[in-house]
Amino acid sequence: MSARSALIVGASRNLGLGLATEYAQSGWDVIGTVRGSRRTALHDLAEASRGRFVVESLDTTKPEQVTALRERLTRFRQSRKITPGHFRMRSELIKGRGDQR
Repeated sequence: MSARSALIVGASRNLGLGLATEYAQSGWDVIGTVRGSRRTALHDLAEASRGRFVVESLDTTKPEQVTALRERLTRFRQSRKITPGHFRMRSELIKGRGDQR
């Protein structure tokens, strides 16, 4: 993976998929999340990325899934010997129409 990585939650469609595509095309390594197990356009993007894109399943309304993803990302970071200071955190909340219930 490259020095620049992005975690995009809700990357299976609309804005999330657009962001994932842009980051991947700009040379970033991307971890994109999808809710559920069905195949999405994000999976196609991951297959075309030659290992620079990882798809993770995540339902943010289930705390155990958020915890499990955090643990997987921690192990991933440790396996690549990336120091915590390597990451710069940027958090944005965009509530789109698809998120309204």
